[in-house]
Amino acid sequence: MLDTIKAVIAKILTVLPNTLMGILGVAQAIVKFLKEVCTLAIDILSPVIPDVEAVVLFVREKINILDSWLEKLKELVDKINDFLG
Repeated sequence: MLDTIKAVIAKILTVLPNTLMGILGVAQAIVKFLKEVCTLAIDILSPVIPDVEAVVLFVREKINILDSWLEKLKELVDKINDFLG
């Protein structure tokens, strides 16, 4: 029984980091898409509404912060995966 529990825990510890890396990769792709949408909004709306650029750049700055946070989280999960071997 104890061997079975150890095997299950070992399997979870090997699968979990890989799954997290996949989820974080998808989240980062969504964030990068949102950055591109912000750039498109600036290109389309700035000739019509001059003040929109400041707002969109503010939103884009926050998206960049989220992107860097996700990248650091991916690095942490990668280190954990390397440690678990």
